Amino acid sequence: MKKLEKLRYGDSIGIFSPSCPVSNLNTYERAKKYLENKGYKIVEGNLTRKSDYYRSGSIKERVEELNALIRDPNIKCIMATIGGMNSNSLLPYIDYESFIQNPKIVIG
Repeated sequence: MKKLEKLRYGDSIGIFSPSCPVSNLNTYERAKKYLENKGYKIVEGNLTRKSDYYRSGSIKERVEELNALIRDPNIKCIMATIGGMNSNSLLPYIDYESFIQNPKIVIG
């Protein structure tokens, strides 16, 4: 695996929801604005503002969201919006080969 570089002004952070949906949009927007004010570009995953009862989407939808961010060469960091209760269901479906080829900082 390549050595990861620290985030720099102007880098893109991909936001994803691996488990629960964003429960408080005001708090999310405040955090997003904080990161943008620090100079980062925020790229929302396709489930960031969606809800499927207690989760952000099906296993297939959630892993597709994560894998899209992993495969995007412009994303330098992947950050979870919240939660982890259902995240383990994604593990068998993560594109680990793409992650090894295009490593990123992962937060959450």
